[in-house]
Amino acid sequence: MGFSEDQKRDFISELQHYLYVISYHDKSIPHIVADGIYGPETAQAVKIFQHKNDIPPTGETDSKTWDSIVCSYKSFMVPEPLNVYYEGLVLSPDSSREIIFIVQVLLNALCEKYSNIPKPDISGVYSEKTQKTIDSFMNICGRKGKHSFDSNAWNILAAEFNAEHSHKTK
Repeated sequence: MGFSEDQKRDFISELQHYLYVISYHDKSIPHIVADGIYGPETAQAVKIFQHKNDIPPTGETDSKTWDSIVCSYKSFMVPEPLNVYYEGLVLSPDSSREIIFIVQVLLNALCEKYSNIPKPDISGVYSEKTQKTIDSFMNICGRKGKHSFDSNAWNILAAEFNAEHSHKTK
């Protein structure tokens, strides 16, 4: 099954957003606008990124380039530890409805950015659908497999939510 035009634009916009953030930390990467169009400016930014990261500079975003861009982006988005989700707590079906509800709301908000993450039911119940959403989100963040939602996962989710929120308010 192929991607719709809207999904392609969303993925390109995500790539452009990552390159935009990277360009503030690496001045050799040109600032580009996240417009969802893989035009000459995006191809040039990708080509420069590839060259600097010992990837053949084609200007095309293959899986190696994508993974490297995401890794570079995430290196600038390292979250500071948050005290609202204490060390040792792991979400489970027995967790408080309030904590599960908060996680579901944050995940739901990020589903607008990542169209390939299934939206969780916002119910305060740790369901199979909530687990699937957590796993999908963590996979996008480079953490493959099935995951328990612990303080590390909370910090990743909170950092991504904060990065997306600050990006939208600028």
